[in-house]
Amino acid sequence: MKSTGVVRRIDELGRIVVPKEIRRNLGIKAFEQLEIFIEDESIILKKYSNFNKLDKIANILVDIITNNFSKDIIITDREKIIAASNKYKNEYVNQSISGYVEKAMNERKRVIENNFFDLEIGKSMLEKVSFVMLPILVNSDVLGVVIILSDKEKVSELDEKLAKFVVNFLEKIVEE
Repeated sequence: MKSTGVVRRIDELGRIVVPKEIRRNLGIKAFEQLEIFIEDESIILKKYSNFNKLDKIANILVDIITNNFSKDIIITDREKIIAASNKYKNEYVNQSISGYVEKAMNERKRVIENNFFDLEIGKSMLEKVSFVMLPILVNSDVLGVVIILSDKEKVSELDEKLAKFVVNFLEKIVEE
């Protein structure tokens, strides 16, 4: 655990103030929710996201896309893969995302690779695929990415539209 060197007193109502510099560094804005964890004798505050509760919805959405469009799809949160089509499910779900996926997510940009590319989806997990990757953004926060990929043919404009649909759907669910 990294020490900040900051000490705060708890007031009579049990409140503490998270210093401005820490809030700024972690991207915590006024009125955002924090989740509280206890580990041994430590209290851990973590920025709360409704997206953490979306694993079930993401898996249902992946199954629908796979069954109706015969597309391979992967959905991540900021740290790990939370849903994947059958082809990738057993190997990838709950694995940490790769540096490549994390970088694309943090840059908040659409990535389309029409040529077959060695995509590192999870750490040390390469797939030679064509893909479209779109970030999931809610209130200017990146919550994860949606990746539609193919190891047989180049991704198309339809694949990009399908990824955008999934992103828009998840963004609306989280905003609620």
